[in-house]
Amino acid sequence: MTDLPWQDEIERRKIQDYVMPVTALFPCDVGIVFGTRHGVDEFVASMASLLERNLVKHLLITGGPTSDQPTPEADILFDKLSKALPDLDRTKILLERVATNTGENVQLSQTMLKQEGLFQDIRSVLAVGKISSMRRYMMTIKRWWPEVETCCMGVNYFGVEREAWHTNDEFRKRVLGEYEKIPRYVRDGFLTEIDI
Repeated sequence: MTDLPWQDEIERRKIQDYVMPVTALFPCDVGIVFGTRHGVDEFVASMASLLERNLVKHLLITGGPTSDQPTPEADILFDKLSKALPDLDRTKILLERVATNTGENVQLSQTMLKQEGLFQDIRSVLAVGKISSMRRYMMTIKRWWPEVETCCMGVNYFGVEREAWHTNDEFRKRVLGEYEKIPRYVRDGFLTEIDI
């Protein structure tokens, strides 16, 4: 009997596959990038890859200011993306600069797409975010936007492979934190369970 769930290989895999689902990527109407201040270079590389491979018609980067930094997360990511892709087609990029949590990321993204006259044509969403939060992102989309088809791209900036999440202190903390809070968020109505 182990005291810690990541010390047991079966439990570790169960947690890994639940919190960090892997889906096949397919071309989507919009990619929603859940803002962050962590792993910005890795996020930029992922966004650039999506655009270069034409996997999204539009890329919506969402994320507002945080308590300790006034610059919106969306602006930080977009500024770096613009430098990485000097010929970036700005008409494909939307910035949502207010959201402070995952629910707001999705709901304010929907509002922005309506304002831009794009919402009625969105049938598929590619969620881009921290690998350690992928299930929560997809469950949030399911809760607030159940009619769209969804796939995900998890951005791993932890320096170890997904399967080695338990060997990195920060990665392990984030994965176990998600595993603990997701059921609570479902009970509170913030998330809808998904079948992957």
